[in-house]
Amino acid sequence: MFGSLGFDYFLTNRTTVSLTGIKVHGKFTPLQELNILQIFYIPIQQYQLIGTRNTNSKREFNANGLQFGIKHLFPKEGETISLDLNYFAGHNENSSLYVTDYYDNGPGSSIGGLRQTKSGWKWNQ
Repeated sequence: MFGSLGFDYFLTNRTTVSLTGIKVHGKFTPLQELNILQIFYIPIQQYQLIGTRNTNSKREFNANGLQFGIKHLFPKEGETISLDLNYFAGHNENSSLYVTDYYDNGPGSSIGGLRQTKSGWKWNQ
């Protein structure tokens, strides 16, 4: 989602004041499944490792902004002065769960696995 709303106000026929607000939001929840096949060659035999990795993630971000401006036109053609102020701040969060299972002879013959979690949070100004 992205939204912007602004207003212009003419103080005089030569001076304009502008104010704009901005809002941004996004959310993603991707899922991923990987099949793993690793083949190891040892001098007298070949060893095969089969596995799966499932990933469940969540990412979300929000941002807000504000823009303010004043512009004045002087009587002489081409002469202007302006003032612009901008503020923008954002916040994001993320988390992921990785589940990896290894099998000796395919699913049902588990020889071990690994669970990993990652998470993050950030505020930007």
